[in-house]
Amino acid sequence: MTMTIYIYLILGLVLLASPVLYIRMTKAYGDEALRLRQEIARIVVMIEDKTAERDRLKEEEDELVRERVSVMSARSGAPSLGGDDFETPEDFLLTSKIISQADLDKAEKFKDDSQSPYDLGEILVMMDVITSAELSLAKSKVRS
Repeated sequence: MTMTIYIYLILGLVLLASPVLYIRMTKAYGDEALRLRQEIARIVVMIEDKTAERDRLKEEEDELVRERVSVMSARSGAPSLGGDDFETPEDFLLTSKIISQADLDKAEKFKDDSQSPYDLGEILVMMDVITSAELSLAKSKVRS
């Protein structure tokens, strides 16, 4: 009989405590959901800021590339459009000191070793030795 009383007593305590625990859990879940919504909002703002900064930096990079091409064109002493006395874009790049002979040798070695279908100028771009704008300028300097 004593065992039955203990079981009923424990069952009664559990039943009495259940609504209190449920209310506490519900409040805790609500508080956590609010915290997570605030954190998501903060992250969204941070992403928007970083995106705007990336766009601004991209514009600055484009402007610097345009300035560099302009300087390279002035250094070569030729107009930026039309051909020149260079037989290959690599000749222009070497003469203008945009690349070194070592850079060209590395690109040639890569082309030979890998049997790459790309020309040397494109390989130099892939190797981050020159930019695509520099390659375009070099190609514009080649005799037709």
